[in-house]
Amino acid sequence: MKSIKIISLVWLVALLNCSSAENVETDLKNNAVDKELLLDLVNQLRVKGCKCGTSYYPPVGKVVWSSVLEEVSLRHSMDMAKNSYFAHKAKDGSMTQQRLERVDYNWQSYGENIYRTGGYSATEKEVVKAWRNSPSHCSNLMGKHFKEMGVAEHNNYWTQVFGSQIQ
Repeated sequence: MKSIKIISLVWLVALLNCSSAENVETDLKNNAVDKELLLDLVNQLRVKGCKCGTSYYPPVGKVVWSSVLEEVSLRHSMDMAKNSYFAHKAKDGSMTQQRLERVDYNWQSYGENIYRTGGYSATEKEVVKAWRNSPSHCSNLMGKHFKEMGVAEHNNYWTQVFGSQIQ
């Protein structure tokens, strides 16, 4: 009888993991963010340089889109929406570093911005403007070590992850 329960539990866990992976894959295909616009908005700031609060950040290189960082962003946005919280630290205790390691992203540096609307849909311009107007989020936008980024939105929860990998 114990083996049947164990097998059933293993099957249930496998089913839940598969379902979760399918949901992420479907949501990635349906990620309605305008990737080109987001890259353009972020890179406009990066190549001009900008003041974040009281700190000036000189121009830095452009970032490119990363589908891996988009997936990490989507998973975090989905988790925040599902579990009704808004924080960099997930309910399971994980931080960006652990979420990157789960997808085998061999990071050298990383940063994360999050945003939540008050129940209304926000545009890419509004979200980037909000990040730009927050000194800590703005410093991520201007991070000179970052080479790539991904952004996703799920139920008005936005996550942006920047990174660069060890070569």
